[in-house]
Amino acid sequence: MPQDLDSLIYELGLRGITPILAHPERAFFMLENPDRVKAFVDKGVPLQVNAGSLLGRYGPASAKFAQEMLDRRQAHFLATDSHKPPRAPVMARVVEQLEDRLDPEYLEMLTSGSALCMIEGRALPKLPKPPPKKEGPKWLARFRRK
Repeated sequence: MPQDLDSLIYELGLRGITPILAHPERAFFMLENPDRVKAFVDKGVPLQVNAGSLLGRYGPASAKFAQEMLDRRQAHFLATDSHKPPRAPVMARVVEQLEDRLDPEYLEMLTSGSALCMIEGRALPKLPKPPPKKEGPKWLARFRRK
């Protein structure tokens, strides 16, 4: 992790600039300690998950971590990280995959709502609470550690 990342984010905030931390699921310092993602979210730093990560283009660890971030409702943006067009088919594939996993309001926020707020100079929408964890079959409960 860059030594001065926290202070850089703080300084940008003082200047009225909202930095977006792009593709944290691909950063080694985040993969080795996922609690850092929560710390950034708690500080109000918006996070952008990379669509390619969800497709496994950066390895299984990044794919799993990206999906966990979305499941925990820790990201404001979903993007391609493309530095040149076209990347629409990538986004379409990822959105199609996520339609069954995420509620429509959160998916809309990820794909267009947050970006529109940034373009218009409005505050980003508040991240939704994650859905409650699903319990496994009742008969498995006796094998869980207490």
